[in-house]
Amino acid sequence: MSSLYKPGVSALFLFSVGEVGSGEAEPLCQPWEANDQLALGLEVDEPACRRYTGQAQDGTPCQLTWGLAHDTHLLRLTLSLPGTQTPAAWVKLRRLLDEATAKARNRPDDPRPWAVTYLYHALVRAGAQETEVRACVTDPAGLGLDPDDASRADQTPYGWLWEAREGEKAAAEEVGHCWQRTLVLLTPQDRADRVRAFFLNPLTQGFARIELYLQKGKHHTRQHEVIRKALQRAGAELQDKMLAALHTADFGQLYSEQLELEEIARRLMRFLAQKAQAEILLNSLRSNLRALTDHLERVKLRTPLYARQAARLARHIEQLESDLRNTQVVSESTYAFQDIQRGVEAARLERSSVLLGGAAAVLAGVTIFNSFLDIWSLAVERSGLVLPAPWLRVGLGALAAVGWPLGAYWALERRKGRAAAALLVGFLALALAVISTILVNR
Repeated sequence: MSSLYKPGVSALFLFSVGEVGSGEAEPLCQPWEANDQLALGLEVDEPACRRYTGQAQDGTPCQLTWGLAHDTHLLRLTLSLPGTQTPAAWVKLRRLLDEATAKARNRPDDPRPWAVTYLYHALVRAGAQETEVRACVTDPAGLGLDPDDASRADQTPYGWLWEAREGEKAAAEEVGHCWQRTLVLLTPQDRADRVRAFFLNPLTQGFARIELYLQKGKHHTRQHEVIRKALQRAGAELQDKMLAALHTADFGQLYSEQLELEEIARRLMRFLAQKAQAEILLNSLRSNLRALTDHLERVKLRTPLYARQAARLARHIEQLESDLRNTQVVSESTYAFQDIQRGVEAARLERSSVLLGGAAAVLAGVTIFNSFLDIWSLAVERSGLVLPAPWLRVGLGALAAVGWPLGAYWALERRKGRAAAALLVGFLALALAVISTILVNR
């Protein structure tokens, strides 16, 4: 049976600031302070960090650490055993950890973590052979690693690193479901102090920050498929509605076409909202991948395990970029369709204006015709003169009735030549009326 020195199990809980409702430690740390499964004493109390040390009911040493990273609370509980132990000690430590977690978070209104990373860690003797190290994780320790998994350990500056399992599971009986990752780290004893001080203990760097950025990136990738389907559905509905509107377009049905345009506008707003969500998700993925890559480089953890995870995030980013490029084509076609619709509306309004102007010109022409003849008749009768022949009066009245309304209409359209010619015809009809009257009465 392989032996481990100072084995431990650490659970890193990630809470959203919005879920907790505060940027301080109290909403998360108070349930643990009152946890009768653990005897905790406050060791460090700083604005950005709080650390408790104590022991479980059976005397197992434990440590609770809280920290805040941007929009995420990090709460880490670690239980460890002193001396040399068998890998079966991990089973005991995990059971104690789950019991303490369930006890501390047993109220429905308590914040729930959105992700948890479990790390099984221990020391092995300096210079241990790889076969001996693999035996530590293939023994019945409740890790879920089979011999094939154990042979795929990554050798890192901090020891041998495995990814045991990952998926959406109950972090503990009363915590509820969240995304869970489990890793195993075996460190040679001669590196223990440096690994603990630089990689394991801090919440501001090392393993905690790497898992934070990776868990956030994976959380966004799980949202990717939902947002992608919603975006594709909104784009398809928008395109179908535009095609239906083009096929049923009828210039004579102004009211029904206006309803179609309003429906297209609503679908466009829904489509743009989904596109904005995809862009926000893309920016978040890029930011988390960049932070993950930078921190891996900072701690010199060039391991295939995290390289594969970073490559998966990069593939999701590429897919999102492709989706957004496709949606840009839909957006441009929508804007072109709206330009066409605005042009149709403008043409319809122009046509309506022409028809209304023509009707007004006809009415004005009739009025001018009647007024022209009445004024001519009244003017001649009071003077005792004789009126010209009816056909002449009707012809000159018709010229005035056509010339003046057309002149006014063309003047409004700024067609100066036509307006001047039409007005000249109107005034010529008036002059001919005077001249004809004089000639008839000579």
